[in-house]
Amino acid sequence: MRLVIDPLLSPEDVDLIKRGYEQRLDEALVERLKETLLNADETTLRRIEAIAWLIGTGKLDVKVAIRLGEEHIRQSRGNPRSSL
Repeated sequence: MRLVIDPLLSPEDVDLIKRGYEQRLDEALVERLKETLLNADETTLRRIEAIAWLIGTGKLDVKVAIRLGEEHIRQSRGNPRSSL
């Protein structure tokens, strides 16, 4: 379904739309994790359960970083050895 809406949204509307997209991403990530865990051994499953419990209780937040590669780092930051 697609909607065409007025661009003048209330802050509450914007927040609800953002949460909807975040939920969609969360569900996709969960499905990929489930597929990965189908062949996991018992030790790995227990570790994942512990991490899930920490996340669920608010004791742990996980952020994913994507490494762009050495060449991109040098271009975006300059030569990392130039300050030596």
